[in-house]
Amino acid sequence: MYELAQTVSDHMQPGRRQLGAYYTPSGLADVLCNWAIQSPQDVVLEPCFGACAFLNSARDRLAALGAPDPVSQLCGCDVDPGAFTKYLETDFPSAREGEQFLLRDFLTTQPADYSIAAFDAIVSNPPYVSHHRMTRLQKTVAAASVADADVQLSRRASLWAYFLVRSLRFLRPGGRMAWVLPASFLHADYATALRKAIAQRFQSSLSISVGERLFMSQAADEKTVVLLADGWGITGEGGKMEATYSPTVRGVRETIDSWSDATGRRGLSGPPSDTQAHAASQSVRDVCPITELGVIAQVSIGIVTGANRFFVVSQETVNGFGLQESVLTPILARSEWAAGIRVCPSHLSAARRASLRALLIDTGGGDVNEAVSRYLATYPVEGRTTNSTFRKREPWYDVGAPPPPDAFLPYMRTYGPRLILNRARTTSLNNIHHVRFLRDTRDRQQQIAISLLSTFSQLSAELVGRTYGAGVLKHEPSEAKRIELVLTPNADGPHTRDTFMRVTRELERGNAQSARRLADDFVLRDLATQARKAVVRRLGIALAEAQSRRLGRNLDTRE
Repeated sequence: MYELAQTVSDHMQPGRRQLGAYYTPSGLADVLCNWAIQSPQDVVLEPCFGACAFLNSARDRLAALGAPDPVSQLCGCDVDPGAFTKYLETDFPSAREGEQFLLRDFLTTQPADYSIAAFDAIVSNPPYVSHHRMTRLQKTVAAASVADADVQLSRRASLWAYFLVRSLRFLRPGGRMAWVLPASFLHADYATALRKAIAQRFQSSLSISVGERLFMSQAADEKTVVLLADGWGITGEGGKMEATYSPTVRGVRETIDSWSDATGRRGLSGPPSDTQAHAASQSVRDVCPITELGVIAQVSIGIVTGANRFFVVSQETVNGFGLQESVLTPILARSEWAAGIRVCPSHLSAARRASLRALLIDTGGGDVNEAVSRYLATYPVEGRTTNSTFRKREPWYDVGAPPPPDAFLPYMRTYGPRLILNRARTTSLNNIHHVRFLRDTRDRQQQIAISLLSTFSQLSAELVGRTYGAGVLKHEPSEAKRIELVLTPNADGPHTRDTFMRVTRELERGNAQSARRLADDFVLRDLATQARKAVVRRLGIALAEAQSRRLGRNLDTRE
C-alpha cells in the first residue's frame, strides 16, 4: 500500500496542489479549530494539510488554552511535496517529518504510522475531486482504504468522501471532527450512507450550508458545507444530524456558538430547515390531489453522442461540407432557445438561421455519401478508439437517436425546472432530459407543464434535487420523477389552453414571477381566494429561502 501512496506522490510537482484541492481561509480555520479543540492536552490530526491553515489555527488554539508545546500535539499528512517545502518547513520548523507529518496519501496511512496513535480532534478540508476526474490509481487506493470500513461507499463517491470515512478510525472515543466539504455532502446519493453513519455514531452532529463562496480567490465557485461532529462512539439522540444555513463565515461562528453552549442546545439561526419546507408543502397535500412526475411520465437522459460539438453542427458547417438534409436532424441543443413551456419549429429555425449548433448529424447507421465521409474523417482516428461511447456502437458515428419525446426537462437550472412540450417533434442531447407521458396522461400535457411551474412544485423540486457547481439545481431522472405536481381531475380544457398560452407569453417576456402566479392560481383554483393567498405566501417564503441557501444570496420572499 505504501508503494501505491509513493506512486501518487511521484506524480505531484513541488508546490502544486492536486486537482480539486482549495486552501481554507484562515478565518474559517480559526472558527473550526476553536470549536474542535477543547483542552490543552488535545492532539489534532489534519489529513491533508496543504498550506497549513488548519495547523496554524490548531497551534494557536492550543497555545491559547495553555499547552506548553502545541506543535508536538499536531500531526498531518499530504501527498504534495510542496506542502512540506513551501509551508510546513516555514511555519513549523520543529515539526518531525516522518513521525508527526507524513509525505503520503492519507488514504494509505494507519493510526500507528503517527507518533500519536489516536486523536481528540480531526480538522480538514479534503480534496474535492469527483469520481469521474479521479485517476485509475486514485480509485484503486480509495476503494482499498474503506474496504473494511463499516460505512459502505458507492464506487461513484468523490475523493473527499473516502477521506472522511478513513478518518473515523483515527479518532479517540468521544473525539470531535470539523470539516469543510463540498455541497454534495448534503445532496449526493453516495453521501447518504455517510451522513447516516455520522448522525448515528456521534453524540451530536451539525451541517452548515455556507452561502459565502470561500474559494473565489482561487477561481473556484464551489459551494461549501461545514460539518461538525462531537462525541465519537456515543449514540446520539434519534440518530439525526441537525442542519442549518449561514450566509457568511462570520455567521458560521455565531451558529456554532448557539449550537454548543454549556447549557445545551438553543435554536439554530438561519432560514427554515427542509422540515419546515415540508410542512409548507403539506398544507397543499391536505387539500389537493398530488401526483409525482414519475407516476405519469418516464424521464430519461437525452442523446449521448460522445462528442456533442462534433455531431451537432451549425449551418456554416453544413454549407462548408455540403451536408445533405437527409442526415441532419434539427435539435434542441439549448433549452434557452425555447423560453416558454413549448418548443416549436420556429424556435429551431431561428437557431439555425443564427448559425448556432442546431443540427444533429444522424446517419441512422447506414452508408454515408462523400460529403458526410469527408466530415467524419475530420475526427481524429485515435480519438475514435479511445472514446468509450464510440467503442459501444457500430459504426462509431451512429448516434442512435430515439423517437422524439413528448417533452423536455432541462436537468440543471438556476431557479427550478421547466417542462417544455415538444411541438417541433425534435430531440435533445443529454443536457436536457426526455419526458414521455404515459398513455392516459398525454391529453393533460398542458396541465402538467403549468403545474410544474407552481410554487408548490418548484419547492418540491428544491427538496428532491441537489446543488451542483455554482449553486444550480440539478435533477437526475430518478430525482425528477419524485417532483410533486398538483393535478386536478377533469380540468377544463379551454381554461387550461388559455392559461398555457398566457404562461408561455409571460415566460417568453422574461416574467417568471408572473408565470408562477398564473400557475398558482390555476392549480389552486378550487381554494377560496384568501386561503389560496395564504398557502401561496407560505410556500413562497419556503421556496425563496431554499433558493437562498442553494444560491448563497438572499432572495425576496414577498408575493
